[in-house]
Amino acid sequence: MSQKKYKLIDILEYPTKINVATRRKGYLQYAQMTLEPKKIYVIPEGDSALETSLFDATFKKDYSAELENLFKVNNIPYTVELCRVCGGRKRKIVYHPVEEVK
Repeated sequence: MSQKKYKLIDILEYPTKINVATRRKGYLQYAQMTLEPKKIYVIPEGDSALETSLFDATFKKDYSAELENLFKVNNIPYTVELCRVCGGRKRKIVYHPVEEVK
């Protein structure tokens, strides 16, 4: 079985911290990982906790038409979420910062 590769999505141009979980010596450990843009990383064989935490990570940014257009142009999946606290007056763009490299 080949190892999975991943990287930050192309529109992120700065180092990004992501909260991840890894399994070491049978225990689940939580940590922060800083990923560099345009760099490809490899998930160690058998570390399903790391794989799950990387690909399930989501980021939220304040909505702007320019940001939404940037996601559309680059074919990056995203959703627009309305703020529940303020009754939907504020909108956020929710996206996954990590993608699998094939």
